[in-house]
Amino acid sequence: MKRIIAIVFILGLLFYGFNRASASDVTLGEGMMYGAVIGVGIGGIIELVKYLLKEKPGEKIEGIPEREVIVKGEEDVEEIGEETEEILVQSEEIEEVPEEEEVEEKKYFHKFSPEGSIETLTGRFSIGGHLGYGFFAMDDVNKGIDEGNDELRAMGFYVLNSEKFTGGFVGDFEIRYAFLEELMLGLGFGYIRSDADNEYSYRAQSIILEGEVSIFPIFMNLYYYKYFKSGMNLYGGAGFSYLAGGRLLFSSYGEESEAKGDGTGFQITGGLEYLTGNHLSIGAEIMYRYAVVPEIRDTLDNAILVNSDGTKTTLDFSGLNFLGSIRIYF
Repeated sequence: MKRIIAIVFILGLLFYGFNRASASDVTLGEGMMYGAVIGVGIGGIIELVKYLLKEKPGEKIEGIPEREVIVKGEEDVEEIGEETEEILVQSEEIEEVPEEEEVEEKKYFHKFSPEGSIETLTGRFSIGGHLGYGFFAMDDVNKGIDEGNDELRAMGFYVLNSEKFTGGFVGDFEIRYAFLEELMLGLGFGYIRSDADNEYSYRAQSIILEGEVSIFPIFMNLYYYKYFKSGMNLYGGAGFSYLAGGRLLFSSYGEESEAKGDGTGFQITGGLEYLTGNHLSIGAEIMYRYAVVPEIRDTLDNAILVNSDGTKTTLDFSGLNFLGSIRIYF
């Protein structure tokens, strides 16, 4: 009733403004009075209609077959067939029903765990690792092997077997943290290595030259996860890496030649993982890694290694990596 009066009171003010705009003689007080009278009148009509529609004592409620409910003041009498049961309801005897506490609805993405699914990974840590094979560019070093073979042939050596650094072992260990529902931050370190052995013959003597390139990438990635109720996760990520301990090593019968250097790079990755339960997942991942050590120095005299054209020799571990993964969630 109060709301109706307030609304119509405002209508009275609007009525006053309209009439003022029409250059009539209606004053502000008259407009407010019109609003109050209209508000009280409409409110009274509404209350009268509600009273007429209200169920009266002894009135039969239609629409319920073979059942009558008679309202008698504070009593409700329910008649079913020939049997009549009178129920007295006292307002003071009605106990207040406590309001149910709102329970925060949990979000589930997978079908496992005692509740029947895995909760969102938000706020959870995981540790895991990857193992696999990576393809490397290693252009400068491989070109140096070809040029070295040509020089040895010119000196009378026979090249019995020649290998290049085209790929090798890739592995890493990583900690991930789901700081948002679909975003994870990863921090880890890895190890990359490739071997290439070359065998030569000179005057019936066999000479084996063993080669190795390796590096320790320290990386940080940001991942975006897409969850499926089947227990499968799809994700993509990208990040930067610091390439520590880049190493080029050639050895033959105990004699070694070694050069080292550091660099920076980045990686883009995509993968899938399957949760076998609430804590363990297995998966596969494809990564493109850009990882170049721009210069390497001889460990004996600290001289920078250069190519035949005078440019600096680089260690280029860039290429695709194909990895398997295992991860434990906490």
